Amino acid sequence: MNPTKKGVGNKGVMEGETGEEEEEEDGTVWDWDRWRLHFDQVDEQQRLVSLLKVKLVWGIKFFFLDCGLYFGLGN
Repeated sequence: MNPTKKGVGNKGVMEGETGEEEEEEDGTVWDWDRWRLHFDQVDEQQRLVSLLKVKLVWGIKFFFLDCGLYFGLGN
């Protein structure tokens, strides 16, 4: 799953050879539908990572807020 492999960004693609399928060493065929699925999965993973980062930040803020109130450091 290396997007920098042959056929991506080289002059073969720029010359209009965009309809060809790319076969990996293990026999996996990467046609346009497979690439689209790959990038959809990457987008979904990035969305989930972003959501988890937000939840982590909020969790840390509430943890320290609770600790501050518990030890009399808050309002």
